[in-house]
Amino acid sequence: MNAGFFKRVTDGIVMACGVLGVLMFSVAHAATLQVQPGGADTGNCQASPCQSIAYALSQAAANGDTLQVGAGTYVEQLTINKSVAVQGAGSASTIIRAPAVLATNPDISPGSGGQLTAIVFVTGATTDASMTHLQVRGPGPSSSGSIGYGVFVGGNARFTLDHTRITAIRDEPFANSQNGSGVRFGAPGTGQVGRGQLLNSVIDDFQKNGVTVSNVGSSVILRGNTITGTMPPPTIAQNGIQISGGALALVEDNTVSNLQCSNSNPNCGLDASWSIGVLLSSAGAGTEVINNRVSHADGNLYAVGSSAQAYTVTGNQFSDATYVNVTAGGVVLNMMDNALTGAEVGLFAAGSSTATTVNLNGGNRITNASRQGIRTVTAPGALPVLVSGSQNQFYANLAGADNPDLAPAIVLDLACNWWGYPTGPTHPANPRGRGNTVSDGVQYLNWAIDNTTFNCVGNPRRNEFMALTPAAVPSTGLWGLSAIALLLAGLGAGALRRRPWA
Repeated sequence: MNAGFFKRVTDGIVMACGVLGVLMFSVAHAATLQVQPGGADTGNCQASPCQSIAYALSQAAANGDTLQVGAGTYVEQLTINKSVAVQGAGSASTIIRAPAVLATNPDISPGSGGQLTAIVFVTGATTDASMTHLQVRGPGPSSSGSIGYGVFVGGNARFTLDHTRITAIRDEPFANSQNGSGVRFGAPGTGQVGRGQLLNSVIDDFQKNGVTVSNVGSSVILRGNTITGTMPPPTIAQNGIQISGGALALVEDNTVSNLQCSNSNPNCGLDASWSIGVLLSSAGAGTEVINNRVSHADGNLYAVGSSAQAYTVTGNQFSDATYVNVTAGGVVLNMMDNALTGAEVGLFAAGSSTATTVNLNGGNRITNASRQGIRTVTAPGALPVLVSGSQNQFYANLAGADNPDLAPAIVLDLACNWWGYPTGPTHPANPRGRGNTVSDGVQYLNWAIDNTTFNCVGNPRRNEFMALTPAAVPSTGLWGLSAIALLLAGLGAGALRRRPWA
């Protein structure tokens, strides 16, 4: 993990030895409060257990107390504004469930009715709290706009969720409403900032987003989580992880899957709404996406911006997207050691009102795309698109790299890459090539003659290579005319046709 990022994103989260030192100092002064279903909400919850978590919170000191919550179901709505540790008996046995009537909170992200609600609300600039080994469960009480969030962190608070499950944060029955998200840190609309960590947790059965981190100043580490969308596909475009509005995040070692609305919803589809695995929408520069497994979304990674924010994307497995594994528009993606396999398009770079740059810095594999491994498109007035890099592998795709517009604003500089065969890619100007096809407008010379040492010797025309009949460059068909081009054509005017984070 990048040490500089770690320092920025924690921004005061006490880690490692620092945590140990604080705990050793404070253990003697902190109290342990007990909560059990058979307890009574009297006293200080120390001599005998209390019955509700909310009452125990009211008895806890401002800093350092621990609430040990026994197995059982607690039908409550909580506000945590103290630096306490809430510890359950396990995410399957200690359950905080939404009450039949959820009180609204104007500090929560803008909306109406139940969208202004959370089962657990964390706030306070001096709050540095945690919640471990328990479950936060919905659903909301009605079929439309009845619940906002499982956990909402704002007010400059810091909050750590570890070994938790956030589930059923949705309307009942599941609705086509823009509410119902598992965990949220920060919200620009109300000026809320949230910081902290989400670790080793499960987020599933949500309606809109699994995890959202938003607003300048919000910074979160998301590590070791499993985030699963609703299958069969729901009636709404879901997102697994959304980082937006200038927020900064480290997204590391998560498993994100099953985010598809395209198969059953008439409002979803190639030229309409998508469900996204990891969505970076004007996220803070320096956001990192590292060693994740993202699969079976309409788009697995979707990164768009308005000021060429730079993101690091390293060591991920993006697989089996409905449409595109990785999409970039108006951002800088620095990609290394990623595997993109099994989608219509592996990597799609689109023209925008801001320049789009994808740096393939080695070790990336783009394979098994049913149309193009790499595709670019632009629109009149859009700023340049640049895709470049060496020591990557592009093979087993219907086409390796495609620049259909042949626009001067698009550059595909792809020297010293492996195209699946020692004689290089298939192109009329390379009659011996048998590797993946490339279109005109793709710079492929000095290709790699192997995919181990990446020995790049130029266009090998040595006698040991037999003359080969070049294969025809496949037609892009309707895809080239209407599909991908329509997806982000609006970026040239500064607006997407579809905003999956809306």
